[in-house]
Amino acid sequence: MRLLSKQVRGNAQYPNAKFVRCHRQITRMPQPLSKVCRNPKIDSWGVGSIGKRPVLASLYAQAISSWGDVEAYQLMLFVTLLGGNEAIAAKIYLSLDTARAKSKVLEQLVGTIKDERRKNVTRAVISIGKAREKERDKLAHRALGICNELRDAFLLVNPKEIVSKAEIHYGDILVYRQKDFLALVEGNMRLCDYLNDLREILKKTPSKKANRLLEALYETPEIQERLSRPASVAQSAPAGSS
Repeated sequence: MRLLSKQVRGNAQYPNAKFVRCHRQITRMPQPLSKVCRNPKIDSWGVGSIGKRPVLASLYAQAISSWGDVEAYQLMLFVTLLGGNEAIAAKIYLSLDTARAKSKVLEQLVGTIKDERRKNVTRAVISIGKAREKERDKLAHRALGICNELRDAFLLVNPKEIVSKAEIHYGDILVYRQKDFLALVEGNMRLCDYLNDLREILKKTPSKKANRLLEALYETPEIQERLSRPASVAQSAPAGSS
C-alpha cells in the first residue's frame, strides 16, 4: 500500500528528482523570526491565534495528526519484528510509556535481524523516525503565535519566551509557513510508506515483492543519506542535518 500520491512520490518507486526537491524542503528548517521580520514582534499568542490564520491552522492540524499515522505504523513494525501473538505484541508496545522507551525496544529487535541489508535499512528508517519526531515535538510543545507583519505565517514560541521577564529572544521563535507544514506532512507520510514496506520486507518468508521493496528502499536518497552516516551520528542527528 502506498500512502503518498504519485504527485508527492514522483513515481511508483521511491522518487529521485522530485523526492530530492521535497527532501530539501524538509532540510531547510523554518527560519527564526529575527531573520525574516524587520521589526520582530509577537502580536498575539495562544489558541486564539489559530482562527486568525485558518488555512495555516488546517495545515498545522494535518502536521500534528500525521504523526499519529507514523506511530500506528511503528506499532505494526514492532508487531512484525516481535512475531507471535499480534494482540499481545501490541499490548507490550503500548504499555511502554515514552517514545524513547519504544524506540529503544525497536532498536533491540532490529539487532536480531540476520540479513545485514535488511537490518541497516530498518535502522535507517527508525533513525528518520527519530528526526521526524523532533520536528513533531516542536509543533506539540510550543505555543502558536502570530506577527501581523507576517500574514502568511504562524510563530512557534517557546513558552519560556512568553513568561520570562527577560528580553525576548526572537532568534528562538520559529516562523512556519505553508511550505513548512506541507513538508512535515509529506515527510511523515513518506515515513509511513517506509514502515509499511518494512513489514513486508521483514516477514519470515521473503518474497520477490519483498526483495523489490528492499532494493527500492535501499536506493532511496533519504535512506542512502542515513546509511552513509556513522552509526552514532545517524541515531542522534536532527531532521535538518544533511
